[in-house]
Amino acid sequence: MSEKNSSNVHRRSVLKSAGAVAGFGLASSVVEASSHGSVQFSELRIGHDVTVPSNDEYYYPFSHFDEFGRTYVVDQDQSTLYVNEEYAVEDLRVVKNNDSAVANSGFSSLPAKHGQCQNSGLATKVLDDYRVTERLAIKEGYNEPKIAITEQNGDITADISGKKASIRAGKEKKVTLSPQQVSVEAYKTVEKNPEDVTIAGGEEWQEPWRKPKQREYKIKTVTVTPEVHIRNHGEVEVVGVSSKAPKHNPNK
Repeated sequence: MSEKNSSNVHRRSVLKSAGAVAGFGLASSVVEASSHGSVQFSELRIGHDVTVPSNDEYYYPFSHFDEFGRTYVVDQDQSTLYVNEEYAVEDLRVVKNNDSAVANSGFSSLPAKHGQCQNSGLATKVLDDYRVTERLAIKEGYNEPKIAITEQNGDITADISGKKASIRAGKEKKVTLSPQQVSVEAYKTVEKNPEDVTIAGGEEWQEPWRKPKQREYKIKTVTVTPEVHIRNHGEVEVVGVSSKAPKHNPNK
C-alpha cells in the first residue's frame, strides 16, 4: 500500500473519469484534486425484492428519487476512488488512515459490522453503481440482516446472517436471504358523499357537480426478500476532489 500522504495531482487524473466530475456536480474547469495514497476498497448495499398482493387497489409507500451530489465515485477500471473532499470529510479520513474500508451509508474501516438503516426506508431498487433510486417505507416486522466483513490479502469475507461469502478483488456477489413479512401503510383513493367530508374551517363542499375524493389508509402486509450486494474493488488510488471556484459569502 502506498504512503498515506496528501499532495496535489494534475487535474487530468480527475478528468480521465468523466463520471467522477459529473457525479459530484462539479464543472471540470474548477476541479482541484489531491492524492491520498491507496486503500483496499469495497462496497456494500442491501436491496430488497418486494412482493405486494396481486390485483390490489391500494397504493404502496414506494418513494422514487435520483441521488444527486454523490460523495464518492469509483472509476470504470476500478483503479481510482474519487472522494468529494467538501462533503465527505469523515469518509476521506477513514480511507486516509486505514488499509482497508467498505462503503455502505458511509465509509468504515475493516473489519466492520453493518445493519440496514431503516430511517429512510428499505432500498428496493439498486443500480449497478450501488446508488439507490427507490425505497419502501415500512411500519414494523423487519429483521435487519447482520453483516460482518473482513479483509485479508485483498480478499473480502462476509458473514451475512450466517451465510458465508468470499469475494476476490474485481468481483462482486449477491447473497439472497429468507423472505420476511412486513407491515406498511397503504392507501386507496375513494369518492365520498359531500356530507361525509370534513373540510377545514367547517365549510361545505363547494363543487356539487362532482364527488370529493379522499385517501383511505390501511395497514397491509407485503413480502420483502433482502438481497445483499458486495463489490470488492481491490486496491485503489484515493483522490480527493474539490472545487476551487470562489465561495459565495452572503455577508458581502
